[in-house]
Amino acid sequence: MNDYHSIFDELPDFYRKLLPRIFSTVIPPEDMSDCASCTMQCRGDNPLQLPEAAFYGAVKCCTYYPDLPNYLVGEILRDKSNGLGKQRILESIRHRGSSTPLGVFMPQRYKVVYDAMINTGFGKASTLACPYFDTEAENCSIWKYRNSVCSTWFCKVNARDKGKFFWETLMNYLKHIERSLSNFVLMEVGYDIHLLTQLNKTCGHDSEDDTEMTPEEVDDLPMRSELYSQIWQQWEGRELEFFATANDIVRQLGPDNLASICGVEGHMHNARLASSLQMMMYVPTVLVQNPVGSQFNVVRNTDSETGMTEIHLLTNDLTYTVPVVFRIPNRVLALFDGNCTVDEVVKDAKKEAGYVLKWETIIKLYSYDVLIDAAPPGM
Repeated sequence: MNDYHSIFDELPDFYRKLLPRIFSTVIPPEDMSDCASCTMQCRGDNPLQLPEAAFYGAVKCCTYYPDLPNYLVGEILRDKSNGLGKQRILESIRHRGSSTPLGVFMPQRYKVVYDAMINTGFGKASTLACPYFDTEAENCSIWKYRNSVCSTWFCKVNARDKGKFFWETLMNYLKHIERSLSNFVLMEVGYDIHLLTQLNKTCGHDSEDDTEMTPEEVDDLPMRSELYSQIWQQWEGRELEFFATANDIVRQLGPDNLASICGVEGHMHNARLASSLQMMMYVPTVLVQNPVGSQFNVVRNTDSETGMTEIHLLTNDLTYTVPVVFRIPNRVLALFDGNCTVDEVVKDAKKEAGYVLKWETIIKLYSYDVLIDAAPPGM
């Protein structure tokens, strides 16, 4: 249990005083997704010879342009460092293209290309590289302030479909929070509700997929001056001050304020998250090795000389052909004989084999059918 971290640990620290209690729930880390040592990344000379799902080049899965809500933009600008991410944000604001009082968003020209290439170019096309990706360090320059999508996307998850569903549920909850807080900020500073509604539809959180591109968007030029003035109102020329104000407004809020701002839909998201969390974390009391083998793409290689079993897991739909490999002592697997509870097996593994059997490993073995419920169906 000491190795666990909470849902908060997957999010920017900014949210720790703002989000409800459920975000303090401890969860096992997604140890099959390691950005620092990407299992999906091709570093060879001929990536076309690798499995189709592999990521080509250093950009990894960062072929996505994140929408950043106004209060997080303010948090980035508040950062005293003068890093790449902050510079890119400043450039975007000065460009007067895809930055609005709601936040800094994916440009329409990028969105058209992204939508056309999502199934073939994700993780491969360098044209789709995130503007905040640091190519020298091969990491994200705004990771401390990442948005809902980047916080919850994992190429490989321990609990397979149940884990994927949990992270998607969390992402949708966070998106609702981002949208609600961004709109709350604009109402607090006196934006007209009709303008705010139109702003959301055309260049904000609720922008429609069939929104026509303007000539300026096609050519990556600044907005027309009259449109820009209409959008920014009294904050035109004071954009940096506005984002700082947005950040100040949200910083003063707590969980009770958030619940009020997010409304009934927020309560529904909270309930869905609790349900998906329970499903992801569920493991039967007693587990036994699957005598007929996993129904999923799992390869087991047992080596009697080393006393280890090597397990290859082929995970979700995007990464089927790039397996994760981990090893577990034969003696530990043998403890799952259907006679001991999982808690007893964890203790025995430590006592008899000197092996720390982590909960994320148990979830993996159960989720991929290497271990199954020892109780007969219907019991």
